[in-house]
Amino acid sequence: MKSLSLNHAEPGQEMNNYEMTTDKIEILFRAVFVFLIFCALISICFLSIYY
Repeated sequence: MKSLSLNHAEPGQEMNNYEMTTDKIEILFRAVFVFLIFCALISICFLSIYY
């Protein structure tokens, strides 16, 4: 548990849960962002192949 929270060292359980939820949301946003970039690259490759 303590290894997950690298930014803060408070032993508060609420702060720890809040950081864990923000970390999950941040990972989700990064995954969506990488997925959109991946789709854009695939669409550019298909357009360059077919046209």
